[in-house]
Parts: sequence; C-alpha cells; structure tokens
Amino acid sequence: MRIKETRVTLLRMTLAAAAATALAAPAAAATADDTFNAFKLVCGDTHADYAAAVTAAGKNSWKQTNVMADTMKGVTVLEKAARTRSVNDQTLMLFVTRGTAKAGGADVGVSTCTVQTDRGAFPELTALTQAWLGLPAAVTTDTTATFRFTEDGGVHKAVGPSDLDAAAAGAGMDIITVRRDGANATLDFVKIKK
Repeated sequence: MRIKETRVTLLRMTLAAAAATALAAPAAAATADDTFNAFKLVCGDTHADYAAAVTAAGKNSWKQTNVMADTMKGVTVLEKAARTRSVNDQTLMLFVTRGTAKAGGADVGVSTCTVQTDRGAFPELTALTQAWLGLPAAVTTDTTATFRFTEDGGVHKAVGPSDLDAAAAGAGMDIITVRRDGANATLDFVKIKK
C-alpha cells in the first residue's frame, strides 16, 4: 500500500512540475511579445531615428524618467531621452540618443534606440528579432545575438564584415543586439550613417 501511495505522490509532483513548466513557457512568450512589440514600434519602425522614436514613445504611453543609460564610447551625444513604461507585470526602459563619431576624419551619424526589460526572455526576443528581420544573427554567444543589416524598400539585407563601410556610406548600417544581463534583457538598435 505504501508503494502505491508514493507512486501516486510522485505522479502528482511530476504532473504539477509539467503544468508549471507549461504555464511558464506561454508567460515568457507573452512577456517577449510585449517587449518586442514595444521595441519594434518605437525603435524598429523608426529606424532608431531620434525624433521619430521620441514621438512614437510619446504616443504609446511611455513616461519620462531621469534614469539614463551609458552612452556609446567614442560618440558625442547631441540629444538623449529616457522613458519608462509598464506592460502587464514588467517594466520597460527606453533610451534614445542621437550623436556623432569620427571615422577617418569625417563625422558619422550614430543613433541608438534601446529597450530594456526586467523580465528577461532572451531566447524568445532573439527568435522574434530573427523572424522580423528574416535574417540569422551575424554573431551569437550565450548572452548576445547581433544582427547587421541594411533596409532597401522594406526588405532587410544582411551586411557581412567586408561590407560594413559601404553599408554605412550608403543608406546606413543598422545593428540590432539582443542581450541577456542576469534577469534583464536588452534590445539595442544602432543606426550608423556616414
């Protein structure tokens, strides 16, 4: 009799664990969807253009905050903005900058648009980014996926290592990096235009 009770208890524990896992997966997917949709609307659809991103954020319930992110090394920041927004049970932070950097003696325009979530979902955010761009990541690690591309007529085209300068000198080179940092995840859109 005792053996049967133990087996039933183990079966209940296994079913409970399976149910918890099944519930966690959709929750992570929903969190990633919310984060990615916010990123795409404010950063992706605007191509990290400072004025357009700030305007899009203002129309979509983002509130001003005094919290600022570090800026890119070597970039002189001309404008910057920070916003925050709550979506379901997560907090999103938005950081947008416009600046310049020197490359070969010439000024290069550098715009950034970053969304950070306190709920992680790195693998899901990476998959959503890849699906949206229709391109694999150029570089991946356990904590980072980097996509380098240009856009021509709404079509994303991968930029290889030998084409970086040409892309920046043409329509501009876009870089999206998805990063896991502990329990947080970040989607970072950088636009470089010579």
